[in-house]
Amino acid sequence: MSGRIMLLAVLVTICSCRKEKKTPADVSVYVKHHGLLIPGAKVYVKYNATEFPGTDVSLYNDSATCGTEGHATGHAHFTGLATGNHYFYSTGYDSTIMDEVIGGIGLNVPASDKKQELTLDIPVTE
Repeated sequence: MSGRIMLLAVLVTICSCRKEKKTPADVSVYVKHHGLLIPGAKVYVKYNATEFPGTDVSLYNDSATCGTEGHATGHAHFTGLATGNHYFYSTGYDSTIMDEVIGGIGLNVPASDKKQELTLDIPVTE
């Protein structure tokens, strides 16, 4: 009987030691000024950051440019973002007010064992 108890204790220990899987996420980013999409906006991401790193784009780890036509207008993609906090910063031009717009926002990619597809709106202002 003590052999069975020992086997059960080993199995419980092995099962409880499983590491949480951290599957990367894909993020669809929409740059918006007063609710309107900003075509051609540039989006930068700083990995493992919760606060605004500043306007020096060399401090960021990756970037993408929003589309200018069709369904891609004002929209960019980032693939394979790791679990954790990331800060997104965007610059663009709003042709309706004929002025530059900038803004940023943080995003937490939660741990998951399944593929994630997240959406993020970046609010920008003059």
